[in-house]
Amino acid sequence: MCDMVTPPRVRHREMTTWDADQARRFLAVACAGSAYGPVWMVALATGMRRGELLGLRWRDMDLERGLLHVRQAAVRVRGQMVMSQPKSLAGRRALPLQPPVITALRDKARQNERRLGLGVAWQDDDLVFASASGGPINPSNLRRDFLALVERAGVPVIHIHDQRHTYATLGLATGANLKALSDSMGHAQTSITMNTYAHALPHQRQEVADKVGDILFGVAPSVGSKEVVHLHNRLGIPYAVRYHLKSSLRPLHLVPIFIVKMN
Repeated sequence: MCDMVTPPRVRHREMTTWDADQARRFLAVACAGSAYGPVWMVALATGMRRGELLGLRWRDMDLERGLLHVRQAAVRVRGQMVMSQPKSLAGRRALPLQPPVITALRDKARQNERRLGLGVAWQDDDLVFASASGGPINPSNLRRDFLALVERAGVPVIHIHDQRHTYATLGLATGANLKALSDSMGHAQTSITMNTYAHALPHQRQEVADKVGDILFGVAPSVGSKEVVHLHNRLGIPYAVRYHLKSSLRPLHLVPIFIVKMN
């Protein structure tokens, strides 16, 4: 009987992301007037999940080498924030950090050092992004800050998790390698990345075609660069159009011959 029952279809929430200008506007406001500014900077610069951000520890950071290591995530269980291991081996990953992010994290480290002076009032969980007492940040507080910043920045309202999607779509827009992006996202398989962000790939196909065409044929020929060349060959094809490639930027100048039979 169970085999005759059709399981309900899973409805996926529609993904909404920011473009590059909107992401920059949000970060400008967040970094200028929010205690959680470094959280939002790391979120958009790495594509980390919210739980991974809230579970990030200083022992997982290597600011000298510009790397952070994702090794745990903070999750809510019965109203309490607890730490859990990544769901898969792919979830444990090292992510490179850009200089502005490293600077912000160094400033954050100095703030935390000053808070250690509170003594017993400070709960030292070694968290990079901690509450006023040193414990995990309440996700509800994080969400309120996020929505306030979105309004001040004048950008479209998206979910916090959609910052992760924004990171991925911006990466694809710049021609990022799909496998490298999948590794950064912590996906167990590249197919997950492909299926999730297929909407961002159509223009990539044109880019691939353009890049391969550029390798094969060089720059696109202009009307003034063609000339009719009389050919005598055994096939009886008397004319061809030859395009002269004028690019001085390539070590090899390809001159494709396009044969046109004259009736």
